Amino acid sequence: MLGGVRVLMAALLGVSVVLAAAGPVSAKPPNPCRVLLPADLDTIFEQPWGNGKGKLGGGCEFLRAEGADVPDIVVSLVVEEKSSVKQAKKVFARQEEVTRELADGVIDIPGLGAPAYYTTLIGVDVLTMRVGKNLAEIRVDRPDDTEATFREQAVAIGAIVQARLTPLPPDTKSRETTSTRP
Repeated sequence: MLGGVRVLMAALLGVSVVLAAAGPVSAKPPNPCRVLLPADLDTIFEQPWGNGKGKLGGGCEFLRAEGADVPDIVVSLVVEEKSSVKQAKKVFARQEEVTRELADGVIDIPGLGAPAYYTTLIGVDVLTMRVGKNLAEIRVDRPDDTEATFREQAVAIGAIVQARLTPLPPDTKSRETTSTRP
């Protein structure tokens, strides 16, 4: 029972406390409701999703569209931009250490983030990753079925988040493709 209590405390307090205690963030962090879009979730879950709604603390929460045929799922994204890559690495390492101490079944996700790991905490799939000086946490909450997992979907969301948070090369002004035609 004590292990379950420790995991619950990590889910409710640990991760947020580690991130909050980590130090200052930049003045204008990325907007998670613009980093992840309903159309992204439509594709991943093959069902319609509503617009993201900003939450206290800077997160964004997405609910299924009314009448959607998927299980009761809530997807949320929190993005925290640190002042430097060095600071982000330090905070991420501490966050990962705490998570591994408190949760069983932490899985490294190679090729995603720099680095990324996945775990399940009391009916919530959690993918945590660092992209440059950004820390991102993706949660897929499934309150009606705590035994189901959505790891593949969380990783797919993570790939989208990584692509959108990855800085453009210095000589590129936008992500749009440019034509070489005269």
